[in-house]
Amino acid sequence: MKRNIVFFVILICLFWGCDKIEKPYMHLNDTKVEPLSVAKFDSIAGTFNASGVYRKFLFEEFTGSHCTNCPDGHQTLRDLKTVFGDTMIIVGIHAGSLAEPNYEYPYEFRVSEGLQLYTDFGASYVPFGVLNRTRYNGNSVIIPPTSGKWKSTIQQRDKSAPCAAVQIVNQYDNQRQMLVSNAKVTMLQDYPNPLYIAFYIIEDKIIKPQLNHGVRIPDYEHSHVLRGSMNGVYGKPLNGTGILAKDSVCLMACKISFYEKDWAKENCQIVAFIRDNTTGEILQVEEKDIQN
Repeated sequence: MKRNIVFFVILICLFWGCDKIEKPYMHLNDTKVEPLSVAKFDSIAGTFNASGVYRKFLFEEFTGSHCTNCPDGHQTLRDLKTVFGDTMIIVGIHAGSLAEPNYEYPYEFRVSEGLQLYTDFGASYVPFGVLNRTRYNGNSVIIPPTSGKWKSTIQQRDKSAPCAAVQIVNQYDNQRQMLVSNAKVTMLQDYPNPLYIAFYIIEDKIIKPQLNHGVRIPDYEHSHVLRGSMNGVYGKPLNGTGILAKDSVCLMACKISFYEKDWAKENCQIVAFIRDNTTGEILQVEEKDIQN
């Protein structure tokens, strides 16, 4: 009898202990979300013009806050951006021992996606660059920053007609602090291999310390910093299978919470890119401010 009474008391405590749910109620990074319809997407994005589509390229810069030579790479990319304009989309990834927080550089720039890429690319140092995740000199994807190799490699990139176009529509809910990012992919050519799409979040104007040729700069401005991915480091297959025919259209959407994150949404962009899942190459990329 005493055992039954104790059991009953425990049940009552569990019941009352689960009654209170604190606001806000939903701040989960659940990537499952219904994308916009084609008509709704087009009404926001505007009329699609296939003749105006050109191939853009993704440059991933691996760096670190107490990497004394990394600011040289930052400046190189700023200079190249003035030359290549919106055809060049940059993602800055903090990784390696020189990105680990310490007493003088306490801010945590690193994210799991960047650390995975650093490992998967077989890296052991920073700075280095990766262009469209294609091999450099027939070997590793890693491009060292010495002797203008970033510039010369970019100049020699594949400029053939793009196989697809990517458009982005971002919808931010201020009350729920939730971002939904929609991407519309229009196939301009047939393509034989499965295609994946990935959504990355980057942020500009992050003011944190940086080592620059032996001098600690306390108010250094960090740009295009990778904050994370909305659907995994390598993305998900388009249309479920990754196989799409010429003239077909696919819409995908992801969502992520900004709750309790120190991200300034006015400085954030979504980078969406299409990747050949067989070769790993980035075939097309687009960038869009979270707030227009």
